[in-house]
Amino acid sequence: MATYVGQSNSASNSIAIPSGSPVAGHTFFAVCANGSWSAISTPSGWSLVRTVTVGSIVMAIFRLNYNGSGAPWTATGATSNVCTAWAGVDQTTNLSAETGGNGGYGSTVGASAITNGAGEVLIAAFANNFNFAYSAFSNSATQRGQVTSGARATMVDTNVAGPGGSQTITATIASAWFGNAAWVGSIKNAAAGPNTSQFFPFF
Repeated sequence: MATYVGQSNSASNSIAIPSGSPVAGHTFFAVCANGSWSAISTPSGWSLVRTVTVGSIVMAIFRLNYNGSGAPWTATGATSNVCTAWAGVDQTTNLSAETGGNGGYGSTVGASAITNGAGEVLIAAFANNFNFAYSAFSNSATQRGQVTSGARATMVDTNVAGPGGSQTITATIASAWFGNAAWVGSIKNAAAGPNTSQFFPFF
């Protein structure tokens, strides 16, 4: 199963190395946001997962198979970002499913449900441009970082094998009736290696 390693926050367009001493072969997921309609560029070496625009909020989700170098990375147009590092992630697709969009205008917000692969961790991100805090996440999700600079951005995850089936992560927001960008994904586990635990003697 994918395992959480660490996180970084930045009130800027610069994505820093997450805590936890990540190494080559780990996978990073980052949420970058602004509240000014500005496009957010993909940092060098990263891949864009999805951009969500809700009113003036622009939220971009990026992924990276870390090779041990390159930090920090610049996401031009972002004013806040949160990045999390993971071990045990499939290095080809990283995510088995993901979606994002307008998370809603009520006190509970979130992306539409996706098919959570059996044994996979759910990860989610939220952003708003009124600096209202997110809390009380569903699916017992843990908040890894929340930063405010032009827009509030946060990233959360379950860090346990999901139940499978149709799932999402919702958040409670401190003030309703304002638009929220929301995203959710299912982190694809790396394939299990060969079983070397048995010893077969030679005769």
